[in-house]
Amino acid sequence: MAYQKNQQRPLVRQHDGSGSPFLRYLYNWFEVIAIAIFVALVLKLLVVQSFRVNDLSMAPTLWKHTKQTKADFVLVNKLVFGARIPFINVKIKPLREPLRGEIVIVRDKKEPDRLMMLRVVGLPHEVVEYKNHTLYIDGNKADENYLSELTGQYYHHTVTIPKEIYSVANARRIPLKAGQFYLLGDNRTGARDSRQFGAVTADHIEGKVFFIYSPIRRIGSIP
Repeated sequence: MAYQKNQQRPLVRQHDGSGSPFLRYLYNWFEVIAIAIFVALVLKLLVVQSFRVNDLSMAPTLWKHTKQTKADFVLVNKLVFGARIPFINVKIKPLREPLRGEIVIVRDKKEPDRLMMLRVVGLPHEVVEYKNHTLYIDGNKADENYLSELTGQYYHHTVTIPKEIYSVANARRIPLKAGQFYLLGDNRTGARDSRQFGAVTADHIEGKVFFIYSPIRRIGSIP
């Protein structure tokens, strides 16, 4: 067989899998870590996020750090009420509306950067009245079995409440319009809630608080 001197060589050399095993190992791990970080960020921003309790509005259900107690750390479902897309400040379509009795993360209407944890007690088209430390919905006393017997009696010293909270709440019945929710803290004599800033719309509600994961002795679902 004659040797062909003018035989053309391939312009592109195919990768035969050779190379440093260590570099391939590093590249594979880098790829896995990058994907994990991306998934974690998506979950945190749009699905589930951790929060630390920073006030006593929901005591004794949720505790902040005091001399006697450690702060609760909770998980919040952000997807259920429509997660807020970062940078463009737009909420995606919610899966459902908040239900009575659920603890939610709410954005302060006057201070948008401030987030609070409160309980939903009044729903759209209802009439809410709070007088003599008792909640009434459409003229009927509300069943609040989630409240501790000590709530409103023992924790009142922890927060100074503006006088307008009770003067306004006891002076009139509050009809809720479509899309409005009335929120109260379990610590009724020490909470900053709808008695002060009024009803809120679903756009101000950022997620549902559903689980305490720290400290260890407090781990569990939230009533």
